[in-house]
Amino acid sequence: MGQDSIINGTIDLIYSLPEKQVVEVRDFADFILKKYENKTIVENIKGLISNSKAYDFI
Repeated sequence: MGQDSIINGTIDLIYSLPEKQVVEVRDFADFILKKYENKTIVENIKGLISNSKAYDFI
């Protein structure tokens, strides 16, 4: 099953939910996105630190 198929199936399911649950799905998706973004930011910072020469004098 491809990503487009999963997205379309999820959208179909969301359309069948009451508005209150749609808001919950949106909030959860926002939470997952922020979690992913934070993980990416932390990994990028770790990469910058490990490649930094700021403490080479020690």
